[in-house]
Formats: sequence, structure tokens, C-alpha cells
Amino acid sequence: MAKKNQKFEESDKKEIVRLYLEEKLNPRQIAIKYECSQKKIRNVIDKSGVKKRSISEGIILSSNTFTDNEIKKIIRLYEEDKLNSIEIGQIINKSKSSIERAIKSYGDPSKYRDRSITDLNRRKITEEEGFKLKELYETDITITLRDLKKHISEDVTIHTISAAIKRAGGIVRDSHEAAIRKTRAFTDAEVEEFCRLQTEDGKSIREIAEIFNADYGTICRSIDLYGSKERQREVTFWDKQKILDYGRELVKDMEELPPHSVLEKNHSGWNAAIARYYEGGKFQLAIDLGIKPKQKNYSNISEINKKELCDLYRYGYTLRDLSFKFNIRRETCAQVLEESGIKRRDPGGGGDCMESVLASTGRYAITRECEYYIVGIKGYPEQIKPGISFDKEDRSSKSDGLYENEYLVKQLNSREEAFFLEESILAQTISYFDAPEELINDSWGGWTELRKMQPNELIRIFDYFYNELEDLGMWKFAATYVPMTQSQKEECERRAAKETNG
Repeated sequence: MAKKNQKFEESDKKEIVRLYLEEKLNPRQIAIKYECSQKKIRNVIDKSGVKKRSISEGIILSSNTFTDNEIKKIIRLYEEDKLNSIEIGQIINKSKSSIERAIKSYGDPSKYRDRSITDLNRRKITEEEGFKLKELYETDITITLRDLKKHISEDVTIHTISAAIKRAGGIVRDSHEAAIRKTRAFTDAEVEEFCRLQTEDGKSIREIAEIFNADYGTICRSIDLYGSKERQREVTFWDKQKILDYGRELVKDMEELPPHSVLEKNHSGWNAAIARYYEGGKFQLAIDLGIKPKQKNYSNISEINKKELCDLYRYGYTLRDLSFKFNIRRETCAQVLEESGIKRRDPGGGGDCMESVLASTGRYAITRECEYYIVGIKGYPEQIKPGISFDKEDRSSKSDGLYENEYLVKQLNSREEAFFLEESILAQTISYFDAPEELINDSWGGWTELRKMQPNELIRIFDYFYNELEDLGMWKFAATYVPMTQSQKEECERRAAKETNG
């Protein structure tokens, strides 16, 4: 074994990677075996080029004893054999809750079956109707689950239809497969027919889209771009790699992407594919191409994005969360909310943000110990709330008498450490947000941080991030896990390097 001040031999490096991939040990556990720092282990794993585990995978592995083969067996029994978590637990000899965590962490989200959804499926769609839906779905690959609603009822959910097809023995396509077909590049003859139907027969865009089983926006663009002139894009089904490769050729020796008008005229197929198939859109694509991304202007936010922004705000996202997601200023987010008639909630928190951390202003002007806590909410036994405070009295002053049981109180060295942990954990658990309507209406500032989950689940997530904070150091942890702008991330990376070099 390599000691602290020794270099790893190739055999050591291969064993470290094997321990990480096959035995699912984390860098901390491997470092103990090799009597070295966790940073050295992380460097070996990073340089090996292996795919690193996601946060959710790391969290579940830090708190269970499943082997790789057991996880594969659990997923197979659940997704292919349609067994429930209780039945699988009896086979694997593990608890129902641990089986469910494994399914949620490693399984296909589209195949997850909530009990209430399963019961609803069985009531709303008969077995005979399910077989008919399966036949329709498999006969035409451009048909989506949403298209099938008109054969049943608008009251039936997509989940219900999906479950009915699966019960009939069908396989539900990836959500983008039919969409790819619907947004295909049309032939000249098809585009001419679009135009004829619109100008001569008086058909609406929606009616044309239904006739050709195509996307509404694609029909609009086809008529606008190609109705009276030669088509300019190839018949190509794009994926992320094709988009990236095309972009590399396009921006050779350029400092930025061409303007929108040029892209629409000469590269419309590629331009249209970015929003649908490239996560992060043009902003992320520009970063991946090594050029400076353009900040999205307010005028470029579509009505769909505005609606999504408002829905996410109601769901509990903060203006800061929304500014990162849509790549716009927080003031712009606030403007969209105001124009949509949505009342802004009390921001709470009192000045906890990356700007204050990096500038050492407000609560970050003085280094002082700070607590991270998890508490129950009085009158709401299913709700828990994480938060940070300097002490118990400070915490109590924020609660409006709602804080009850203390499930966790952890003393940290500084407000910065507490804030970074809080931001990371809130982002990781956003899907558990579920605030009672009366607390929202009462404008209690802490409602956006409420989580409907068991305390031990949140403590388990806290333990994972706390260990990462210890392993990486405060600034590297922030750059890795905390939502922030690119310039803020670069500053955190710079401070992390300084922290490492002493």
C-alpha cells in the first residue's frame, strides 16, 4: 500500500478505481485503506476518466450496504418483473424504505410507480382499453402518450396511460422519441401542402399539425422559413454530440455564436435542435465550445418559459434559483412575476447570498460559529425544515412559534460553511418541497425551505454533504455543489486553489 508521502504505483491506481467502481467505496473510505489524504484519492479517480457517481448515488451509497449486483437485481425486479418494494424486500432481505431509496436513486424515473397512481390507473382504464392503447401506440411511432388522451378522456393523466400500456405488455418510448419525429425536417412537398392548407383551405396551424401529427411550432417555422423558398436544412435527427460537432465547425476562429438571424437563415435545423436536445441551451453550448456565452435578454424569454418561471416560483424556487435556471437577472425574474400578477413573497433569510459571502459583507463581515439545524413544524407532523442560525435564540426568533422537535443541530466553523451546506441541500431536496397552503398565505418567510420527508432521510443527505465539505474544503465544496454564476464559481475555484496551496 502507498503511504502518505509516496507516489501511487500503476497497480495502486487500478485498485483505487476498482474499489470506487466495483466495491462502491467513497474517497474517504479508500483514503483510510491507503493511509493518505482524500485529495490524492480523488485525483486518481478524476485522472482515470471513469464516470463519477452522481450526488444521489453518493448519498444512498453512504447509508446502505447494497452491492452492485443487488442494486441491479432490485431495478430488474421492479422495472421488468413489476414487483413492489415490499415483495423485493422479502427477496433481497432488506427493508421496504431502503429498497425504495435504491429504486429512486438508480431506477428510471419514468418507471417509478406511486401506489396512489397505480390504484388510479387500474380504476380509470380497463384492461381492454389498455390493449387498444398499446396497439395504437406501437403501430405509429410518432404518436405520443399525450396524443392518446383523445382516445380516452382529457381527464386521464399521462401517467395513467403510460401505466395502462405497461400493464398490457407494451414498452413506453423515451419522452423525446416521438417528439423527434414530430419535429423532423419536412419535404418540400409537405411544406407546400402546409401552405396550401393554410392559404386555400383556411386551416389553422393547430389543425395542420394534427393532420400531419407534427409539432405546432415546427409547422409555424416550416411555413415561415420554407413556404416560399428553398429549404435550407437537411433531414437530420439531432442529438447532443451532433449539435456539439456542428457547433465546433461553425465557430472556428470565432469568439461568439453568429447572430440569431444568421442561424435561422443558414443553420435553422441546428439552431432549432439546440433548445430541445442540448441541456442548458445556447448558453451551455457556448461554454462547451470554449466561447463566451451570451446572456439571455428578457425579450428572448418565450411565453412558455415565463409560465414555467411563474410555476416554479409558486413551487418554492427563489429568485436566485430562477435566475440560474433561465440565465437572466433576478430583477428580470421579478419583472416577469409582477407582469403575471404574482405577489412576491417575503425573501426571508436576511441577506444570505453568494454576493455577500464573496464580498464579506452583512452576516459574513465577521467570522463566527454558526449552526445548521433540522426541526419539525408545530401542527404539521409530515413537515420538516432545515436552516442556519448563529444560536438557538436567533433560530427561535425566525420561527413565529412554529419550530418544534430538534432533529439535528450541528455547529460549524463559520456562517459561510453553514450557508454552503444549506444551499447544496436545499437544491438537492427541491423535489421534496411541499408547503401547507395556510403557511404560504400567512407569508411566513420560512415556507420555501419546508420539506415533506422523514427526518432521517434529510439527516442522511446532510451527512453526505458534510463529509464532502470536510473532504474538499469550503471553497472547493462551494464551487462543486452550490448554485452560482460562472464568475462566482471561478472566484470560488481561485480561493480553493489558494486554500490548498496555503
